[in-house]
Amino acid sequence: MKAAKNLQQLKIWAPADTVSSFREACAAKQLSMASVLAQYMLEFSGKAVRARASKAPDYSTRKLRQIALMKLTQELELIREGEARSRDNTPANLQGSERWERSDEAVTLLEDAIDLLKDVMVP
Repeated sequence: MKAAKNLQQLKIWAPADTVSSFREACAAKQLSMASVLAQYMLEFSGKAVRARASKAPDYSTRKLRQIALMKLTQELELIREGEARSRDNTPANLQGSERWERSDEAVTLLEDAIDLLKDVMVP
C-alpha cells in the first residue's frame, strides 16, 4: 500500500502493555490508532493552539472590551516594571548612557500608555 504524498510513516517504540492498552482504547472508541496519534502530534506541535489563537477576539460587549483593556493594562504594567527594574539595576558608570536613556524613555512611554488606557476604561 502506497502512502499519500503529504503523509509520512512514523515508527514509535513503546512498552508492549502500553501499546496493547492504547490499541484497546482506540478500538473501544472506534478510532484508528493513526488518527489519534496524528491528532495528538498536531496539538502537541502547537498548530492547534495557533489556529485557535488566530480567531478574532470577541469585543462585542462593553464588558468584554473592558476586560480586554484591563488585561492589556496589566501586561503593560508588567513590562514597565521589568524595564524599570532593568534600568534601575544599571551600573552607575552606565547610567546616563544611550542605552540607559532609551530604557528610561521606554518606561516613561509605557507609563503614559498605561495612564491613557486607564482613562479609556469606563467604570
